[in-house]
Amino acid sequence: MGRIPETVVIGAGQAGLTTSYWLTQFGVEHQLLERRDTLGGAFQDRWDGFYMNTPNLSLDLPGMPFDDGDRDAFIPREAAVNLFRRYAELIAAPVHTGVDVTRLSASPEGGFLIESSQGSLRARNVVLATGAYQVPKVPAPAVKLPAAVTQLHTHEYRNPEQLPDGAVLIVGTGQSGGQVAEELHDAGRDVHLAISVVPEAPRRYRGQDLIYWMLETGKHGPDYGVNALTREALPSPALRFAPNPLLSGTDGGHSIHLRELGRRGIHLHGHLESVDDGVITFSDDLPERLATVESAFGQRSRKAIDAYIAAAGIDAPTQAAELADDWLPAEPARVSLAEAGINSVLWASGYKLDFGFVDLPLVDEWGYPKHSRGVTEFPGLYVVGLPWLTRHYSSIVGGVGLDAEYVAGCWGLKALLAFRLINLRHVPHSGSSLYQGVALHHCAHRRGNHGLDKPQVRWHHPIGKHLLPGSEKDWVDPKVELVEHALSEKSLDEIEAADDVDVLVLLAELPQFSHCVRA
Repeated sequence: MGRIPETVVIGAGQAGLTTSYWLTQFGVEHQLLERRDTLGGAFQDRWDGFYMNTPNLSLDLPGMPFDDGDRDAFIPREAAVNLFRRYAELIAAPVHTGVDVTRLSASPEGGFLIESSQGSLRARNVVLATGAYQVPKVPAPAVKLPAAVTQLHTHEYRNPEQLPDGAVLIVGTGQSGGQVAEELHDAGRDVHLAISVVPEAPRRYRGQDLIYWMLETGKHGPDYGVNALTREALPSPALRFAPNPLLSGTDGGHSIHLRELGRRGIHLHGHLESVDDGVITFSDDLPERLATVESAFGQRSRKAIDAYIAAAGIDAPTQAAELADDWLPAEPARVSLAEAGINSVLWASGYKLDFGFVDLPLVDEWGYPKHSRGVTEFPGLYVVGLPWLTRHYSSIVGGVGLDAEYVAGCWGLKALLAFRLINLRHVPHSGSSLYQGVALHHCAHRRGNHGLDKPQVRWHHPIGKHLLPGSEKDWVDPKVELVEHALSEKSLDEIEAADDVDVLVLLAELPQFSHCVRA
């Protein structure tokens, strides 16, 4: 892989690439390690007929707004894959493909040791950008299915022709389960569907695609006191893994209603509870499940969106009320696979996070990394691209870049100033001509137009005047910035214990920090 800089991003999907963009903007040398042989992220793992569930308006990437066609339309899988390949080329992302990281641990020499299929390397800073769709989840009853029955996770499913003739049972009604059920039904297959409790939602809401409102409420809602789509407002940590609403991007985009699927001839069942001698038992709570699926959107997301629209004074049309639907299927609670002609089972049961390669006590009891806005408790280790990292949008294309900007900015400053510190120590005053290149006014966080407290970067002339429009009085000595940043992360005792010479020298040198120096 050649010379590896001290900053490494693990993963080059949407999270890794957007992080790379912002690291480049902050002037931080870095490289990305991607386990796949080609770029395109998890979209390469989707089936042939897959369409993005989020409209084009949500595909703006940092430095590359989406400008290829109707912003209310939806792109197919290959277009999504090519989108990220073009993005990587545009931002000149320093990616190494075919590098599978097998272990990340603390290095005795400081920083981290990364072990991979291509060898080992040390890094002072590491960003985990391995994505939200890491390992397919397969329920325990899978091992009880007869050997003659073909079973695949939707991760492995590609098209109807891949499956043997006969009926198909799909377990799970998230976005993949709903869309594949429609695809197989349209292909003439007899489809059975075991229902989960993923909420239904309208594709269009109050004049816009629903994802538009979800993004806008997540970004700007906190500015108006609407925090329901932020991580802090979740009533339980378990909801970080809550699925996205049941929507489809196929055929121009549409809502998926389970009762309507039933009326079209798809067999609806409750939760798959067990498999015994070729007979599947489903829960007998189908009416309650359908009611839960249909009411969940109104209980949380709709209230948040409406509150944001009202608080921001946005002129948006009212939404027509949904008509009551009490149709119920007449399916048995026990189904013989042989009698129903079911020769295939598709597990549409989602994915789970897997940080087993990280040899550090990183995750909580839910298997989710412990962090604060992407900054873990291990200095130099960061995470991006996780569901609900800061907001509902944190793991989708339109939102991941906002979190990546914050993470890259928080420690980009420290890396840059530490790198230049040897020169800065000998600068007699902030107006010296030795201030070549850039200085960053960065750690004084502000509330940005995305509704996040984020660093603001300002580029300065060597004598302290902005290259960008602004006022000379806003100039901040980068040596002061470095010390303030260090003290915001550690106590003086911790800095002394770590023998952080750079910071200790500046504490003694700068008069405004004299109160921190021990006699």
